[in-house]
Amino acid sequence: MSGRNGFLLLGGISSVGAGAVHFLAAGMHTDHATLARLMVVLAAIQCATGLAVLLSERKLVVTSLVAVNAFAVGVWAFTRVADIPWVTGLTAESPSVTDTVCAALGALAVIGAAIALLRPTATLPPMRSGIAAATVGVLAVAAMLNGVGHVHSHDEGGDGHSHAAGDEHGDTGDAWPRPFDPAQPIDVSGVPGVTADQEQRAADLIRSTMAGLPAFADVTTVGALGFRSIGDAATGYEHYVNTGYIRDDSFLDATRPESLVYRVDGANPTPVDGM
Repeated sequence: MSGRNGFLLLGGISSVGAGAVHFLAAGMHTDHATLARLMVVLAAIQCATGLAVLLSERKLVVTSLVAVNAFAVGVWAFTRVADIPWVTGLTAESPSVTDTVCAALGALAVIGAAIALLRPTATLPPMRSGIAAATVGVLAVAAMLNGVGHVHSHDEGGDGHSHAAGDEHGDTGDAWPRPFDPAQPIDVSGVPGVTADQEQRAADLIRSTMAGLPAFADVTTVGALGFRSIGDAATGYEHYVNTGYIRDDSFLDATRPESLVYRVDGANPTPVDGM
């Protein structure tokens, strides 16, 4: 390791870390198929160029790493203050821990590779290179763990999943998260940082879910639609998965749920959730 350009090593590892976080982000944006796919492509290129510079110090390879990560950081910075209207879902939003760390790793990749271009013979001792690589890995993992703060749960209190995503909005009064009452008008206002367009999309999703999921209330009929049990009835809740719906291009479509959950009540399981 001591014979390689230490800054280039740091740049390559940082690019791979940023790509890994972008892969996670793609999964968090599946309600916007085009945006999710673009994130997957960007993540793949970041990982590929990051690995490439660990194998080759050719100027073209290093320049490619600088370009792709500079592009990623630039898009992130722009969307903190403005929308990109031709990509649905790429709207202005406040920085979060996950996207900020991802952007920081991208910026570190740019800096490391740029220094390597200017100082091709620069090296770092193996110990420092190892510490730098470990630090990048810790940051990437921490960012991904933070991004997975959306917990999936059944209201009936059965198997420990929850749909609550508000770890910092409190739990009393009108603060979020707050109980949902289907008998009351849908009101998803008051979440900090959420735009009126996002509120409308959330309300529409709730309405479509309430209208679509009752069609799957009878567990004896879902097999004909391609749903198969994963065999976990002994837990008190049985999950049915439809691999065809998982592979299709529909996202957050209550008429094509990828998984259904039933509470085991003897011969008549009660539907409690859809995913």
